[in-house]
Amino acid sequence: MDVGEKRETVGANEETPREDAREKDSTTPEAIRVGGIRDIDFDKVEDMSKIYEETLKDFEEGEVVKGTIVSVGTDSVLVDIGFKSEGTISLSEFPEPDEVKVGDEIDVLIEVAEDQDGMIVLSKAKADKIRDDLLRFLIEQKRAGKKVAAYGAAAKGNTLLNYAGVRPDLLPFVCDAAEAKQGKYMPGSHIPILPPSALMQESPDYVLILPWNIAEEVRQQNAELTERGTRFVTAIPSLEVFS
Repeated sequence: MDVGEKRETVGANEETPREDAREKDSTTPEAIRVGGIRDIDFDKVEDMSKIYEETLKDFEEGEVVKGTIVSVGTDSVLVDIGFKSEGTISLSEFPEPDEVKVGDEIDVLIEVAEDQDGMIVLSKAKADKIRDDLLRFLIEQKRAGKKVAAYGAAAKGNTLLNYAGVRPDLLPFVCDAAEAKQGKYMPGSHIPILPPSALMQESPDYVLILPWNIAEEVRQQNAELTERGTRFVTAIPSLEVFS
């Protein structure tokens, strides 16, 4: 029953007290009543929206993240990565499409944070390539007797290390400027986190910059390493070695 119908019915039978009419027809910003729906406090709704936004993870294009398959279709799957919308991945990107099921946790690359339809564009195949290229590089350097260290103990870099199965035998330590992280270990990979001064002490042949989006800033901050012959590496969006 809509507002107009309710007013007409009440008016035809009896006079309604003015207080009730105001309560039923209130359209103030604080509250509104329509057809028997309880009062809506828009201030509370706004607060709830803010809380919801804060629960969403902060992602960047080119980042490898974990996601959960929430739906499996004929040609594609829907993946939830904790963002405001899900993303789709073609089943052709899976080596064994018939075994893909709801609830599977996978690592994916965020290609586009939001397309014209409001969807996230994801790729499992590209995430796999990033993983394989990084692992191949680290194994080659170990076999060649080269030392590789990493910079940046952020969560996004840790996701990549765990996805690639990197352990201290391939990457002895990660440096980070945050004192709260120093002396601890990267979750999962158990790689020790040291202060940036360790880079000068060890003079590695390569420094893998995990926060690829600030690679140039990290390189400039460690210019002295370049003078010693150290080269820098980023794994995302593709493996790149530079001085």
